[in-house]
Amino acid sequence: MHYHIIPQPRDMQELDGVLKFDTQEVDIEGDSIRCINQLELPKKVSSRRKPIEATGLDHTYISIGTLDPSKFPPPEHLQGYRLVVQEQGVLITSKSEQGLFYGCTTWNQIVRQADNTISTLDISDWPYLEYRGIMLDISRGRVFSLDYLKNMVTRLATMKINVLQLYIEHTYQFEGKETIWKGSGAMGREDLQELQSWCSDHFIELQPNLQSFGHCNRILTTSEHRHLRESDLYWTLSPALEETYDFLASVYDGFLPIFESTLLNIDSDETYDLGRGKSKELQSEMGTGRLYLQHLMKVRELAQAHGKRIMVFGDVIVKHPELISQLPDDIVYLDWIYDPKSHYDTTDR
Repeated sequence: MHYHIIPQPRDMQELDGVLKFDTQEVDIEGDSIRCINQLELPKKVSSRRKPIEATGLDHTYISIGTLDPSKFPPPEHLQGYRLVVQEQGVLITSKSEQGLFYGCTTWNQIVRQADNTISTLDISDWPYLEYRGIMLDISRGRVFSLDYLKNMVTRLATMKINVLQLYIEHTYQFEGKETIWKGSGAMGREDLQELQSWCSDHFIELQPNLQSFGHCNRILTTSEHRHLRESDLYWTLSPALEETYDFLASVYDGFLPIFESTLLNIDSDETYDLGRGKSKELQSEMGTGRLYLQHLMKVRELAQAHGKRIMVFGDVIVKHPELISQLPDDIVYLDWIYDPKSHYDTTDR
């Protein structure tokens, strides 16, 4: 039988034999209780799950049956795995627990497509991309419930997605700033902490995402914070005001410690009115590009206070190629384009 696996493994050898689950109970042993517990079995087959400790091997494994884990070395990539199905049993090996987890998700996909007979095979797989993720917008429309997000994380993990960002403009319950998020269905601290823990359990890096320049309409139309606006467009935080950075610092203080990731996406795209309001004088002195860069550097410092490197959309800075050589190497630039192309030339700049 040919199995359809998402994503398609790099190397999948389909062999001639079959593994039959004739008994109603099997032993599953391995050195990762987390992975052992998430391994699925054919219908009507139960298991005795047996965690083991020191194996003397240079890799981790899970086995059903009598295959020798020392005879089936995994790929060297830490997210890679090897999955072997023979008549004697099933073996998953990896150089890391994360890779072992991905091997288990592949096995689970196979089990869901089979009955109590599994075709023999030998899969070696590792990712083409180190980071594979999605950004989910929770600022326009209803905010998803925690149960929905946890179910989504579980589904993403089966497809070996390992990064998730929740795009936030105002939909987090910032302490002492209720007017920003009131009535929006904003996520609370406890829910976000639980989601962080759930993501960790599924080897997904939950990266904080918070608009920190443009797209701040909801914030800037509140009576408490409208003075921070760049202009009467009520869209961009003004870089001409020191209070802007006091505000961002206070927001980061309550938000960033929730996340284990060392990255923060500050977005900061589409700053339409930058230099057209309160910062007009600064813009005439230094230019729009340098004014934007100055803001990035200040926000970078605020993020560093929490042990975070910033990520930023590159749509603004790419319009000022003369400044690119001045950008710190620790800033991660993101290229957002809605249309499918054979080549994205902005990544070459």
